[in-house]
Amino acid sequence: MGAPGLTVRGPDGRVWFDRPVTAGREWWRALRTRKVLVLVSGPFTGVPDLRPAAAAGRLFLLTTPVHTTDSLRDAGRGI
Repeated sequence: MGAPGLTVRGPDGRVWFDRPVTAGREWWRALRTRKVLVLVSGPFTGVPDLRPAAAAGRLFLLTTPVHTTDSLRDAGRGI
């Protein structure tokens, strides 16, 4: 089985992001507990690029409410 997926929809309901996310169980549990996701966007392609983009004030941060489903648990992933 592949990594669990994450689907993010915009205010209009259209899919903005939909693909597998290789996050650990702790990440998924925190997401279910807090029900909020922080999205970070900007001119970076990997972790080493994040600090310079932040220092230059070129990051965009957005928090959004999250609704999870039990489909991952039902799929036998035990997350």
